[in-house]
Amino acid sequence: MRILHHINTRILEYCIIIVVFVLPPIFFHAGPDFSGEKNIPSFLPLGALTVYAAAAVFLYLRTQRRSKIFGISEAFSFKRILSLVYKMIVCYCALIVSALFWNYIAKITGKTELPPFNLPTTFNKRLLLFASAFVLASYEEMLFRFFLPERGLAIVKSIATAYKKPEQPVAVIAAELIPIVLFALAHRYLGLYAVCNALCAAVILRFALYKKMHIAVLCAVHSAYNITIFIVMSCMHS
Repeated sequence: MRILHHINTRILEYCIIIVVFVLPPIFFHAGPDFSGEKNIPSFLPLGALTVYAAAAVFLYLRTQRRSKIFGISEAFSFKRILSLVYKMIVCYCALIVSALFWNYIAKITGKTELPPFNLPTTFNKRLLLFASAFVLASYEEMLFRFFLPERGLAIVKSIATAYKKPEQPVAVIAAELIPIVLFALAHRYLGLYAVCNALCAAVILRFALYKKMHIAVLCAVHSAYNITIFIVMSCMHS
């Protein structure tokens, strides 16, 4: 009875996280503006960044099996550092290739959907924009690559253990696919090709975790990708 109560609690928390954190950007705009183009009080974007950072920490602390799947306990060596840097570069390049591919598809179909964007002119606003790139990337990684798939897999394992049956492959695949699809849909406000690119990016980033890339390093890669996109979009519209 306690096992079933534990499973139900996990499922309830999983559903609450989806309703609170995932569904709003799917049905509404992505969130606050950090570009500095709009004339709004500076404390609003700073407050929003604080909320996103707190949410990322909360999701990290609520996620199961941290040390088991991501090798946090492994000792660092020069060889391991080189391997990590290599994986970072490969992951970053894969994200850029995906973005270039879908941007090319959008161009040849006449469906270029990226909104006009210019980098802020002042140092403080640029610092805020780049900080938002890191915080939002970390938040997305903790939510879509860390909490949702790991909690989903934990639920599948708990149910299999409770009923003394093997884990169902369909359930395992669903636990992996649901966060990928939700991440893609969260970019719906940017258009169809942005959704397709986000879908590919989600697969790339989740696969990187299975290649033992630490979640914090993955946040850095995602941040670098976001900053690259900001710079490229600014150059395109300058």
